[in-house]
Amino acid sequence: MQDNESVLQEYQLTLREIGSASTSNERRRQLLENMPKLDSISDIEFLCHILLSENSDLPVIMFSIAKLENRITSELPFAEPQRRRHLFQTIFNLSHSYDVAGKPICAVRKLMSIAANITRHSDEADAAEYFLMMLEMITCEKSRPFAIKLLKVSIEEFVESNRCKTLPYERLQHMKAFAVQQTSQFYSLIIELISKKLAAFLPCAYPVREVPPGFNISSVLEQFISVLKATNDSFAKAVRNNFDQLTLELSCLGTLVRTVEADSLVGDHSLHIIYVLAFVGLQLTVQPMDPTCLDISELAVSCLQQLSERQWSLRSVEKSEMVFFLASVFSDLQRAPQSLDVLQSVLITILPTIKGRLPNSRFQNALRLLHLYANCFYAKQVENIPSGFLHNQLVCLDKSQHVDTCRTFCECWASMLDAVILRMETVANKQSAQPASYLPEGFCAAFGLALLRKLALFEVADEDDEPAETIEWFDSGSLPRFCLELLALLARVDINSQWHIVMGEYERTAASVQRCIVEVFHSGASVPFNNMDSSEVAQVNDQLRQYRCVIKAACCLTGPFDAWNCGDHFERCYEFLTRHCEMTLLLTRSFFNKPTSIYGVFEEPIVSTMATALLCFRSYSPWLSSCYADAQQSGNRNVEVSLLVSTALNAVTAVLRDSQFCGKLAQAAVLTLRSILLTIRPHSFVLSMNGIQSLYRQSIDGLYKCLPDDIRNALYVSLANYLILPWYNAVGEEQEWSQRKPVYEQLIRSILADYFAVVDAEQSVPYEMAAPVIKKAAPLIVALLDSIENESAVTKRTCYDVMRLFGKGTLSLLVLYKQHLDCVQSLLELLSHLLRTLIMQFGVDFTKQLSCTLFDLCTSTDFFSGLQADTKEATSVLECFVSVLSTIVVQTSSKFSSLLPEVVALVIGPLFNAVRKVSLALLNLQQNYE
Repeated sequence: MQDNESVLQEYQLTLREIGSASTSNERRRQLLENMPKLDSISDIEFLCHILLSENSDLPVIMFSIAKLENRITSELPFAEPQRRRHLFQTIFNLSHSYDVAGKPICAVRKLMSIAANITRHSDEADAAEYFLMMLEMITCEKSRPFAIKLLKVSIEEFVESNRCKTLPYERLQHMKAFAVQQTSQFYSLIIELISKKLAAFLPCAYPVREVPPGFNISSVLEQFISVLKATNDSFAKAVRNNFDQLTLELSCLGTLVRTVEADSLVGDHSLHIIYVLAFVGLQLTVQPMDPTCLDISELAVSCLQQLSERQWSLRSVEKSEMVFFLASVFSDLQRAPQSLDVLQSVLITILPTIKGRLPNSRFQNALRLLHLYANCFYAKQVENIPSGFLHNQLVCLDKSQHVDTCRTFCECWASMLDAVILRMETVANKQSAQPASYLPEGFCAAFGLALLRKLALFEVADEDDEPAETIEWFDSGSLPRFCLELLALLARVDINSQWHIVMGEYERTAASVQRCIVEVFHSGASVPFNNMDSSEVAQVNDQLRQYRCVIKAACCLTGPFDAWNCGDHFERCYEFLTRHCEMTLLLTRSFFNKPTSIYGVFEEPIVSTMATALLCFRSYSPWLSSCYADAQQSGNRNVEVSLLVSTALNAVTAVLRDSQFCGKLAQAAVLTLRSILLTIRPHSFVLSMNGIQSLYRQSIDGLYKCLPDDIRNALYVSLANYLILPWYNAVGEEQEWSQRKPVYEQLIRSILADYFAVVDAEQSVPYEMAAPVIKKAAPLIVALLDSIENESAVTKRTCYDVMRLFGKGTLSLLVLYKQHLDCVQSLLELLSHLLRTLIMQFGVDFTKQLSCTLFDLCTSTDFFSGLQADTKEATSVLECFVSVLSTIVVQTSSKFSSLLPEVVALVIGPLFNAVRKVSLALLNLQQNYE
């Protein structure tokens, strides 16, 4: 048998060769296969001997520790108590010697973790002795660093690790609870250690035994800042001298508060120590700060973040003084003379040693801390929030201009407002609920004004980057969008203050735009801007931009106006929309259906303003729908509400009649038209309006074919569906089907005239001529069908009466152009939606004919050869096949059950052969198919 020294040498050499970059994979495999032959390396004492060898490098150490852990883990469930104690002492001594010798920290931590795992398998008496030993070691200055590291690893192993497979679940949970109980006693000890190191700068020793009068975190921080101003260098020196110990203690404290109940920190004001150290890196009063102080502060902030994520009891939340600490932080930040987004280049020149830890990053840290706290606890303390805190929030918002800072601020306050709203809704659902104010009305009003100012500033930058042909107000992650979302949340908390603020701004900006139109565009000059200098042009653009901002803000206030309370807010909404109608009419009469020369440099701002004005009606459509339905039932305010609807429709039709505008303004007009016609569904007076009649007539005459496909299709779907969807609160002859159905048939035949021509042609149309027609008509037909998929049988029957005319013809086209996958894809998609929406109307015969056509198509050589190209188009074709067949299979009516054999034959026969030929990249299709 080999002696230990030769085995050790062979073992080390083998591991070094395995870890060498020059070792080939083949050689590495051979070495690994030979490793089991070294039987004696499984012995725990021998592995410890290897780990204590001075010749062992890191790969040898980590591999040996891994084998040691496996060996101990396999032995622990069956070991006697005396054996477990021996194993623990062996590993404990090994980890201590590694720590003293300065071995890699990863090796030390792993050995500590093994020692903690051995203790977790011990009885409670041995485990209690283990924690008592750590407590005694921490009180000894010489052994303290090692003991604190061991405590941190032990907490993680006992409380956070669930990877132990050698203990039953119940025992694992019991030992976790036992460890939590044992480690809670370390809070006061670690706090006391930190307090002693910084005693010269603190108002008292912590933990506090006797609380003096007026003792709170605000006063503590105020005294600390005074001391810091006078002794900044001394404080920095104290931190530098104790940096390693403070780092260890705060890091361990962070692990404690993350895993162990922290309510005990509240009772003796131990949190003050963490607050003070966190405040060092969050304040701007004392500058510059030593980098070591900022490092310690970041650890303290991390502790507070861990605390904020814990679910404390309400009593602990109230006594934690967290909100008063945050109030002090933001009070200090708002007193900073410079913007919170001060240029980094300037500060880097002054503070070259702390680059990356500048005031704006401190503000970010403060906001993140506030954000975490708000998510869990803000609503619990909303009545106790100091007014100064709210005021400081407004000042900080004004002082922050940087994108990241403002975004974090908005996210933070969105969380706080969400918490307040949730509490409001919870309280409101209680039977004995009393009206309550959750935020001061003055603060809500001031906050709303600040957000409007930010919105105006951010929109300037946003419009510079905005594509010219989009009507999206703002991208989902943009700052203006954040401002609008925050304004909407504020409105849910206090609609009265936000409505008053926004409507006041609306009236101011609307009056400004009115004056601008009169003075600039109605001045009598043929080209009004010729004599304007750049500052005057900028002023006009700014007035229009402000007006647009306020309209968008007004649209955010529609959230509280739902179907249940539209009557409560009728007067204010009606007053606003009446005023908005006046402004929309002014814009329409001033700028549309007139020569483009009158716009000049103002064309883009005018188009954007009109688009925003129209989209405002779209936002208020749900409220208008509720009010219109109520007016139809009661007869109250019927004329007034109908006038609002007709005014909005007149503005839309005026824009659509003006052929100069085919971009975002036309899109805004179509979207607004769709909302009014299909959300409100006004009655017959709409059909008698000149503008609407003209819109139908021009659509039938093909005047809107020049519009982009998506806008044109949305227009046609809106006009078509208004004719076949039931009007709300209309019964019998009031629906006027006899007047609407002929117009619908005429409209559909007209907008699909080219497709009908291809379908009805006596001779086959060449592919080059038919393909553009099919690919243009298919998306429109799909949109028409999708929009009524969940509607009534009356609506579907009217649609079917027109669509049935090209049903069989579409099947013929499918066979005719089977070798052209682009046409096949469009036709299959059309048939898929046709079947999904109107299968009951088309019936069994047509569906059977469709399945037979698909079977013939799958067996066609021309079609099958096209699928072999293995393109995205081929995949889409097969997906359409599956979609059509799945629609047939899911039918519950017994009439369609006779088609199942044919569908099954197609699925397991030619279609399966086609699907399995696709490449691995299209595996998703195969899974869906199966």
